This record gives sequence, structure tokens and C-alpha cells, in this order.
Amino acid sequence: MVRKKRYSPVFLLMILFVCLALVLTGCSRRTAGTGGDDDPENTPEAVETETPSPEATPTSSPDPSPDPVTGSGLDVNQVRVFMDRNHQDENVLGCFIEDFDRDGSDEAVVVAGSSDDDISGFYVLRLKDGILSQVGELSGNDNGYSIRKIEPVRFAETDLTFICVELTNWVSLSGFAIYEIYGEGVLQLFVAASPTGAGEDALLDLDDDGIYDGFYQRRWSYDVFYYPIHRQFLWIDGLLYPDICDIELPGYPDAIEGVITEYLILSTLALENCPAADDRMAMLCPNPPDIVVQDSLRDLYHALSNEVLELDEGLGFEISQEGDSAEVRVYGADYYGQVHEFTFSMVRKDYGWCIESIN
Repeated sequence: MVRKKRYSPVFLLMILFVCLALVLTGCSRRTAGTGGDDDPENTPEAVETETPSPEATPTSSPDPSPDPVTGSGLDVNQVRVFMDRNHQDENVLGCFIEDFDRDGSDEAVVVAGSSDDDISGFYVLRLKDGILSQVGELSGNDNGYSIRKIEPVRFAETDLTFICVELTNWVSLSGFAIYEIYGEGVLQLFVAASPTGAGEDALLDLDDDGIYDGFYQRRWSYDVFYYPIHRQFLWIDGLLYPDICDIELPGYPDAIEGVITEYLILSTLALENCPAADDRMAMLCPNPPDIVVQDSLRDLYHALSNEVLELDEGLGFEISQEGDSAEVRVYGADYYGQVHEFTFSMVRKDYGWCIESIN
């Protein structure tokens, strides 16, 4: 028989108080957490982020800065990349960058060729709206001579920059050609180089300020009938004007044929601002013929050239002389074989024979 254990009323009352205290404590904790700063619902959730690797770190791409040399947004590296893509067979021998035509966009003049002694010409590249493109085709190679040098030049009274191509035949000729970037093309403004392969033409800087005032010219070959000539031309408002001129003249001709030949030579050369030539012309022909006759004398140019070069089909002379007077029939064929003739009336003065009239 099992005997039941009996508890006193006091013990049971104490047990009741302990249970009630535990219940009240739990409720108190839940009530304090509701809506408070420690509530998990109001505490920001910690988000774990991955630390990026060095390769993936973003870097800012700075805007293109001006080239330290040219001061422009176009630089030599861009030019080389363009040339490598479009003209792989050409070496870049030089590069000049600026706004040549002052249109607000930079241009690059790129000297191309296989070596400094074998320059092909130049290309013009233009940077506009961030795009680099080519203006025209290869330029500077259209003058019949080798190219010694290519560089930008400035002339007085203009803010434009031009391109000068120095020409040579590596023997007895030096000359140049001037080009301008105009719109979407390249224009040759003028060329100064003897067609005979002998002569000197070069730009002229009168005050050594780096800006050219014109050019000078020395010629001595058969293009000037072997009369050495020095001329100077000035750049004024975009045009070249004759400035000074000098010619080395031989002694006054002794024979009638020599007088007529020299008169035809100086008439053909038509030298401006040349006192030496003017003085000699006044002696050769004190009373110049009218403009119609002077223009007609050009028909003898071909025969005159052959005469000076001692070739066949030169000038013909038939002289009828009486004392200090003479009538001379002068004739010669033009380039097409048509014969032209003139009558020169001659008179002898104290210094020699001279032309009185031409018909």
C-alpha cells in the first residue's frame, strides 16, 4: 500500500508565488522590447559587402587635356594611330599641329615618305567634333622635283598658317611651293622653281621676325636667255608683287643682229622695277613701238629661244644697209611652224646701232 505524501498549505502557497513571479518577469521583458530601440524590427539590417579586387576598381577617365607642345586637343599619338591604320606603307617623318585655317578645328600636317632624303609629300588630318579625318589626298608631290623639306610658314598681314614645300633636284636648283588648307581640300597658291633645273628661289624674312615678307629669285640659265637676274617679290594682302630687280648685262651689242636679238630678249623677259633693263631698252629702242606690235613680237619667241640655244630654226636676218641706216627683215617660225616676219628700221648713233621703228 502506497502512502501518499502530503504537503502543508504554507508550502503550496510558496510554490504559487514563485510561479507567478516567473510569469510576470517574462511579460515584463516582452513589453519593454516592443517599439523600443532594441527591437529587432527597428534595427537596420547589416548587409555584408564583398571587397572588390584591385582589377575591378573603377577609375575615372579624365577629359582629353591639351597637348603640352601644341596646346591643342590633337596630339602626335592620335596622328600615328591614324597613319598606321590608313597609310601603313608611309613613314611619319614629321608632324605639325595647329589650327592652320583658323576654322576652330585643329589640323595636323603629316610629312610622309621612306626617309628624310625621300619625302613623298604631306597629308592633312583634321580633328573635328572628336573625329580625326583626312583632308584631301597626298599633297606637295605635284611639282616635278624632289622634296627637301616641308614646314609650316606664316606671311605678313595674315593670321593663316601655310605649308611650304622646299624643292630641289639635288644639283643646281632650289625652289619652293606654298599650299593652303582651304575647306575640305589643299590648294597650291604658287610655286617658285625654275623649269630648267637651274635657279634659286627662297622665302624672304626682311626683319628676322619669323614671319615671311615675300621671296627672292635668282636665275641664270636658258629660261632667262643666260642673263643672270635677281628679283624680289613682296607678299601684300595675299598677293605677290614685284619689288626690286637687277640684271647682269653684257656690253652693248656691236652688230645689228645682236641689237635686235637683245631687244627681243628683254622684251620677252618683261622685267618690272628693273632700272638696268629699262636703261638698256632705252638705248636699244629709243622710241618703243605701240602695244600691238609689242604683242605681235611674241610670235618670234620660239625662234628666239632656238637662236639663243644655237639650235636649228632660229631667227633669220636679211639686212640692207646704207651708211648709218639699215632695213632688216627678221623672221622666224612659231611652235606650230607658222613663219612670222617684221621689218626693223635701224640707225647708228654714237654708242652703236639702235632700233628706230618696227613694222
